[in-house]
Amino acid sequence: MSQPKVFQAFALGFPRGEASPPAVMARGEFDAAAFMVSVAQKYGIPIVEKPEMCTMLQEVEVGQSIPESLFEVAAALLVEIGVIGKHLDSVAPHRDGNQNRRLFASDSFDRR
Repeated sequence: MSQPKVFQAFALGFPRGEASPPAVMARGEFDAAAFMVSVAQKYGIPIVEKPEMCTMLQEVEVGQSIPESLFEVAAALLVEIGVIGKHLDSVAPHRDGNQNRRLFASDSFDRR
């Protein structure tokens, strides 16, 4: 059985120095999405498959905050992977120096 191929991917993050909702930091489809996921895997960036979230993010441009309708879903994901605590500390320097953690939400399908 072959691995599912990535159809689309979104990188979510927090703009540096701002106390704002998560924003779409990058997005890609097909080969670009697969590349984004491979880079996230290489650097240990959490990847979460949420096709419904990807559908809602299609209307959001890179650099824009996520829509209010996704706040609850995004907050649950960020708590689950431990990013929320890091963002709340963003007004002070991070102890681990990692101010740019990203969450990749990907939608995958099998091209068989």
